Amino acid sequence: MRRYKCPFYGFSLNPSVLTDTRGNQCALVTESYSPCYMEISDETPNWNNCSFNDEQNRTKLEQIAESVRVFPEELCPGGVKIWNGIPLNKWMYKISGVKLLNP
Repeated sequence: MRRYKCPFYGFSLNPSVLTDTRGNQCALVTESYSPCYMEISDETPNWNNCSFNDEQNRTKLEQIAESVRVFPEELCPGGVKIWNGIPLNKWMYKISGVKLLNP
């Protein structure tokens, strides 16, 4: 699966887990399944240009950055059935270069 520069593209969000859906779902729309608005508008998904990337959402994300775990399929260690994923903060930096928390 192709990864865009958006850490929420292709994931669904449960209270503390981002699960890889291998599709075009936007994890920030939690009421129902919703494809990426940028992609629907024929734009390349990119967190830096997303309408969800606003001060209010960044503040919320900073509050949960270490407690939410992300489970990208490509980072799952081979041969294991259970793994701990990675913190949202690390995933965001890996995908989009955005640091939510200052060390």
